[in-house]
Amino acid sequence: LFLFLPMDLLVILRFGDVDLFFFFFFLCRLTEEQRASFPLRSPIVTIMGHVDHGKTTLLDFLRNTSVAAGEAGGITQHIGAFSVPLANGKDTITFLDTPGHAAFTAMRSRGTQATDVVVLVVAADDGVMAQSVESIELAQQANVPMVVAINKCDLPHADVERTKMGLLQKGVQLEEFGGDVIAVEVSGLKGTNVNELLDSILVTAELADCRSDPKAPAQGVILETRSRQGLGFVATALVLQGTLQAGARIVAGGVHGRVRTMLDHTDKKLCAAPPATPVQIVGWSALPQAGDAFVEAKSESEANSIVKTHLKRTQDAAVLAAKQTVDERRARVRDLVVQDQERRKVVEEKYKEKLEKNRHLEKAYRHELFKAKQVGNIESQSVMEAGPVSDHCLSVVLKGDVQGAIDALRHCIAKYCDPLVKLKVVHQSIGLVNESDIDIARSFNAMIFGLNTHCNNRMGKLAKEHGVKIVSHRIIYKLLDFMKDEMENLLPCTVQRTSTGRAEIKAVFNLTGRFAAKVAGCVVVNGLLNQAERVCVKRKNTIIYEGKMSSLKQGKKSVHTVTKGAECGLTFDEEVEFEVGDYIECFTTKDVREHVRWEV
Repeated sequence: LFLFLPMDLLVILRFGDVDLFFFFFFLCRLTEEQRASFPLRSPIVTIMGHVDHGKTTLLDFLRNTSVAAGEAGGITQHIGAFSVPLANGKDTITFLDTPGHAAFTAMRSRGTQATDVVVLVVAADDGVMAQSVESIELAQQANVPMVVAINKCDLPHADVERTKMGLLQKGVQLEEFGGDVIAVEVSGLKGTNVNELLDSILVTAELADCRSDPKAPAQGVILETRSRQGLGFVATALVLQGTLQAGARIVAGGVHGRVRTMLDHTDKKLCAAPPATPVQIVGWSALPQAGDAFVEAKSESEANSIVKTHLKRTQDAAVLAAKQTVDERRARVRDLVVQDQERRKVVEEKYKEKLEKNRHLEKAYRHELFKAKQVGNIESQSVMEAGPVSDHCLSVVLKGDVQGAIDALRHCIAKYCDPLVKLKVVHQSIGLVNESDIDIARSFNAMIFGLNTHCNNRMGKLAKEHGVKIVSHRIIYKLLDFMKDEMENLLPCTVQRTSTGRAEIKAVFNLTGRFAAKVAGCVVVNGLLNQAERVCVKRKNTIIYEGKMSSLKQGKKSVHTVTKGAECGLTFDEEVEFEVGDYIECFTTKDVREHVRWEV
């Protein structure tokens, strides 16, 4: 519960990876009777669940829009906050629609920390999935009541009972199994049982007794931030206490501003925003951090004082964290040195034992490799044995339409650890690609990757002139696939050799006269011989010749191919000292690109 408190009492609480700044008055807490005197407000409901389980489609039915069709790839990539008036004309519910993709964990965490009720959407055809479990854990950690919406019940392969048992296994105690969690079977596409779901939400919210003081100075939480053309810095915020008025001075973390314009989710202007109202606030001096709490200040001097206090505390906390990190690293280094010394002793002993055994094998290998080089037979194996190439590096500049997009990209990049190609982020920012981004990318020989953002024609021409490549996409995992392809393009290709046919030399014929030549009489033992392909002559697994056939005949007839089991005679472009018992092998080669290991 957010309370109106003095501005000089700033306490930083850390929840997961998100810093939320709450103002607490410790000397005289409000009593339960005082809180009960506040009027009821609209409940704040967060919609959570696995990707593509129908969260946004369910909300579309409630507000008669088509957001899911407009989302890139049909998945939500931002926190959507909006109020939905109910059919009775009296009640209103504020909904927060969070992304279900694995990359947007921080967004879902922010959703649970500013909510009264969590609606967990689980598809009846898929059951409980990875992000469903994560949503359950977030709701339990935040101690928020939950309502389960079992969606897609209209599908022919839906299995509601299996879904309920999956929820029970994950610790969700449904009412029908003696618990206190309401489960409603719905269809977001057809609207089946949606009214029953709304009634369940209102019942759960009534038990939570959602109250706020509309007369107190406004307080709330920043859900998402972005830079909009024509408006500047815009923050999607949720008012939790008080009433936010146009023209009010507000502070969020280390950023302050004056409310120049307030917009609802349809971009309609608002003059005032009472508790539980989601608004887009225009008028910030800079982009606040998503997850920061905001509070109304009485004057500009008070706002500046709060910002200075916050910056000082943040710097002190950073210095303390850096000192702790250095101490921890020193301790880890000492432990690693001891472990390394012990490991070296063991390795040296084993190395001495194996050294003599390996010398003979290494000498034989070098001899075979030298012979192969003499006839130009450097196969892909020698390339592969060179080991991972560590000097390849892809430098990137990250752009996003909102801070959450940048956070999601950094979350995925943090999981990349393949030594073949290094991945380095040299810069990141919100908004359209600008000249500064192109200059930075040019200086670091980097590429620009944008999620839900783009560049105008002038910036596109400038990037082309400077040789800077820009890749943008509306779907995060497709953008990461582009990034992965660019890293793989830095790696050298390996030559893959495939045998297409093999023949054994049964006889050797020396022709004289005008058509003097040495002919190999062969029987095809595997595949087929093709005159157009390259061949090699092997003697006891040693290649003595590699080149092309000059002729291929069956009897006196020249042919292009000879199949398995057939006899043939062939000659080579060059003079080859082959013998009976040698093998002739046809093969094809192709360049194969290496792949980096990155589970996006």
